[in-house]
Amino acid sequence: MGWWRQTRSGIDGQAGRARTFGADRAGSVGVMFGLGAALLIGMAGGASDSARMIHRRGQLQAAVDPGTLAGGNALKLAASSRASVTGVTNPLRTNRIISDNARMILGTISLPAGRLVIDSTRPVADQSAYTVVVTQQVNLYEGPNLYLNANDEGTGVPAPKGVRPLSGKLMPTR
Repeated sequence: MGWWRQTRSGIDGQAGRARTFGADRAGSVGVMFGLGAALLIGMAGGASDSARMIHRRGQLQAAVDPGTLAGGNALKLAASSRASVTGVTNPLRTNRIISDNARMILGTISLPAGRLVIDSTRPVADQSAYTVVVTQQVNLYEGPNLYLNANDEGTGVPAPKGVRPLSGKLMPTR
């Protein structure tokens, strides 16, 4: 019977504590329970709302993407020059002559899809027998003179066919 008394006294002690919890007239327990319950309910609601928002955002993005692509494909390009379209589709590669001693150039400078930048304070190719510059763009910096010579008789290097102008005169062309 000893064990029954100990169990009975333990149960009576717990019941006594439960009675004091319910008989509390100060209200602090009720306030704490109310605040805690509001916090827990708010967190549960916020979690479900944020999960729903993330799901809806994915659905909205999936609906908007095809419409945006279709609208972009339907747009017409504005009128543009051939040079600007070529510049976008074929970017120019820049080649440079940076020297004050490039006075004799034997041969042809051919850069069909490139840009030739000449940075020199003295004339360039003025002592050459012939020089052909084939490029989309030529930039001269520091004030050099670029000589285009059509006289190939003063050199042992043969000029390719079609290099010299038909009239024998200089023809700087693009």
